[in-house]
Amino acid sequence: MLCWRSRLMTVATAFFAVVTASVTHAQTNYPAEIVKIVVPYPPGAGIDFLGRTVAERLSTKWNQKVIVENRAGAAGLAGSETVARSAPDGYTLLVMPLDVAINPNTISRDSNDPVRNLTPIASLSASTQIIAASKQSGIKSISDLIKRAKAEPGKITFASCGAGSPGQIIGELIKEKAKIDILHVAYKGCAPAVNDALGGHVALVIGGAGTVAAPVNGGLLTGIAVASDERDPELPNLPTLVQEGLDGIVLVNWFSLFGPPKLPNEIVTKISADLREIYKDKEFTDGILKRTMRVNFHDRATFEPTMKRDVEHFGRLLQKLNSKS
Repeated sequence: MLCWRSRLMTVATAFFAVVTASVTHAQTNYPAEIVKIVVPYPPGAGIDFLGRTVAERLSTKWNQKVIVENRAGAAGLAGSETVARSAPDGYTLLVMPLDVAINPNTISRDSNDPVRNLTPIASLSASTQIIAASKQSGIKSISDLIKRAKAEPGKITFASCGAGSPGQIIGELIKEKAKIDILHVAYKGCAPAVNDALGGHVALVIGGAGTVAAPVNGGLLTGIAVASDERDPELPNLPTLVQEGLDGIVLVNWFSLFGPPKLPNEIVTKISADLREIYKDKEFTDGILKRTMRVNFHDRATFEPTMKRDVEHFGRLLQKLNSKS
């Protein structure tokens, strides 16, 4: 009997050693196959550009194909849930904006907790949030907006990149601070929100510079303010909301790379280290800046505490806004 148990233990130990060696080899040999980066928004937005740029550079760095899959819906949740359910092997990654820290406070689903369901790898960039008006609206400044909204309560519409997105939060804060009533229209991504503003179907659009800056700079939309703590160097003519008398409205969107839960630290470190090398390339960082996105690379040790703080911050902020609505 003891002999049988001894043989069983020997076989089990050998099997465990083989599995452990295989996993270790897969980690040290990473990536040995195609890597997929999920962008949970439609093509055309700043985050899509960022995801494709990062994918292209990692593909060159690794001599391995890195592809982008757009999976839009539910304020990015459709894409983030896909990654959260994937194997923790580093072959399915996620580029996600600040929405990942906001969503747990707006969408009640267990799968929507980034602290438990995603592994932070690195922050990639940040983007100024722009408040822009359609040409058809005739709105040319924050004071114009406030005057019109008080004359026509509930009639002026503002588009955002999705329910619970930074754009919606900024719009709600403007409503609170200016004591006006404007109507939110949520879109499944920034590109369609901008398109409807261009067509005059909504009066305002509030979204990241990666998508909104180009039509503002091209004269197709009227930029009226930014929600940053200081003027954006790429948009020097646009005042901050604070400068326009709306104190306390400061929100800068960040974009970061995540993996599924329990992603081995060796893979996180490998991806982060390779990204750090890529960010030393001026041509790469200039490309990000040209889309009026700030270079904002930080590894997991620096970024993860920021993400956790933002989850708590937006929880308090949204609770306050909801209590006043």
